[in-house]
Amino acid sequence: MILKRGLKRLLPFLRIGLSLFLIIFLLNRFDFTVIYQNIKKTRGEFLIFALGLNLIGDFLSSLQWKFVLSIHRIRMSIKKLFSLYLIGAFFSNFLPTSVGGDVYKIHRLTREIKFNHAATSVLMTRVMGLCSLLFIATITSFSPLNRAITGADIRLILAVLWVIIPVTFFLPKFFARFKFFSQLRDIFARYRHGKKRIFRAIITSIISQILGIFFCWAVAGALSLKLTFTQIAYFSSLTIIISALPLAINGLGIREGVYVWLFNKVGLEGEIALSFSFLLLLLLSFRSIIGGILYAVGKNRA
Repeated sequence: MILKRGLKRLLPFLRIGLSLFLIIFLLNRFDFTVIYQNIKKTRGEFLIFALGLNLIGDFLSSLQWKFVLSIHRIRMSIKKLFSLYLIGAFFSNFLPTSVGGDVYKIHRLTREIKFNHAATSVLMTRVMGLCSLLFIATITSFSPLNRAITGADIRLILAVLWVIIPVTFFLPKFFARFKFFSQLRDIFARYRHGKKRIFRAIITSIISQILGIFFCWAVAGALSLKLTFTQIAYFSSLTIIISALPLAINGLGIREGVYVWLFNKVGLEGEIALSFSFLLLLLLSFRSIIGGILYAVGKNRA
């Protein structure tokens, strides 16, 4: 028990350590001056457009969350859920070692609904988002340009993801022996009886993720990158899924490394990939500041 608690306390520091190691490794390998100059020359109109797309995508994700909660006959205003969603983004980006965004959203919802309902609603929206991205990555992998660079490494990653995500979502019988997972399986079973709402949530999730791809496309436009929309969709969807693994702080370091790896496949330098990734991070951090303001002045404080 003591060892388990020790590992639990040590885990955030290990994640911080991995993020720092990867960022330092990448910055030592590539020219930071070039990265800075690339970011400095970005086109402002594209950045404003990107921020707008990102906020619209967040709103749709909140609407998806509302559809999922309605399956439990739980009604919440889209205004409240949108506020909680932005606050969750703030927690994920700025307080990663204490309370993650999903944990905050669950904690906040349990003031009004049961914990299991809150947890499964957040988990369901997360899984839907990952499945939507996996669908986008798979579809765009068949475009001519992407098919030319899709080697055995990417095919293996896609195959593994198609196995892992559905298995995690349906929670196989093995987990039923544990009380908590057994309760989750019972709650997930209810989603089968809300097919219309689930369908709405899935469609909303896909549209939200497509807007997220357009967000990345706008950032690529700000840097004047010569990449097609399908290439951006392919690279970004894969990167978001891989960086969602709970190995580093908010995917920091892993995201940058994956972009370097993928951009290299189309002949783009590491400096370009890091400029793109850092600019994404800056915009996402700026957006999440809105959530911090809402948390500071609103009624959603814990």
